[in-house]
Amino acid sequence: TIAKLPLDSFGTYVISMAQTASDVLAVRLFQKEFGVASPMLRVAPLFETLDDLNNAAGSLKTLFSCEEYRNNHIVGGVQEVMIGYSDSGKDAGRLAAAWAQY
Repeated sequence: TIAKLPLDSFGTYVISMAQTASDVLAVRLFQKEFGVASPMLRVAPLFETLDDLNNAAGSLKTLFSCEEYRNNHIVGGVQEVMIGYSDSGKDAGRLAAAWAQY
């Protein structure tokens, strides 16, 4: 299982089509439930659709309001976040997607 492998075997766990803070917290919970010891894998939400891009700041604010997450899961004060262009471009068009990413 993943819990038995060295942590440096992995990079960041990317959550495709992330929409809410609970997407990140669920991955953290799964790691805990399956015996991944601290430090756990870093988790990065990937916001892809136009709605997800527009709501990303609120999702991250909610995530950071969780004291346990802030104190135990953010490495070096940094949270990795990814934004996707291709799905948002298909979803809303190139201009709207580029503006939302800006």
